[in-house]
Amino acid sequence: MAVVTLTTDFGLRDYYVGALKGEIISENPGIQLVDISHLITPFDIVEAAYTLRNIVSAYPKGSFHVVYVKNHTPGQTFLFFEHQYRYYILPNNGIHSLIFGELEAEIRSIPPHEDRTPFQSIARLIRDIRLGVDVRELYPIAEGVVTKIPLQPIVHRDQIRAAIIHIDRYGNAVINLQRSLFERVRKNRPFKIFFKNTNPITRIAKSYADGNIGEPIALFNMQGYLVIATIMGNAAEELDLKKDESIQIVFG
Repeated sequence: MAVVTLTTDFGLRDYYVGALKGEIISENPGIQLVDISHLITPFDIVEAAYTLRNIVSAYPKGSFHVVYVKNHTPGQTFLFFEHQYRYYILPNNGIHSLIFGELEAEIRSIPPHEDRTPFQSIARLIRDIRLGVDVRELYPIAEGVVTKIPLQPIVHRDQIRAAIIHIDRYGNAVINLQRSLFERVRKNRPFKIFFKNTNPITRIAKSYADGNIGEPIALFNMQGYLVIATIMGNAAEELDLKKDESIQIVFG
């Protein structure tokens, strides 16, 4: 049974999610649909990329991953490609480059069709791939593919300047810094993590419960990203943390 995941900014109030699912099911009876999230912040392709990047490896080869988060790039179309034996269908707004960086894959476009909605076109594409249709005849190589450069930490010998890229449901602030880079710059030196006008954090916690209730902590999550949290609290609210804010780490 083929698996299709859905990541959108549609929310749960309107009919959009149901309409998309209906079109996919109508063209692909018996397919398994998985909701990743429909609560992506509207138009926030950085958040959508972070979400998808952290789930795709959990899904089997041959799965389809549909992202419908549009930031209204002029003339925007939909793209699809295969990468590591999985299929991706997403808008041409640079989100693919935020997920994969430089992508060595044949990227094709879903041409607009006057008799079909975008939902119907996505459903037909999934059907065509599953049936073994030669997509090269129906879907042209994409032109004018939009790319974005993901925000990267700024690294010096004795410090790293990073940024908050995501606030999760619990108010934990995810930083665009992974453990491998942190440790490579750290070189076993002591460190201080500075943010806002609070006392710096000077240790890496082992878990979200490693400390006293209400205490700000830093730890690495399952995906290896640095996170600022508070024990049994909401770090974003209590520490006034917001997306895109700068975090500075000083070593030595």
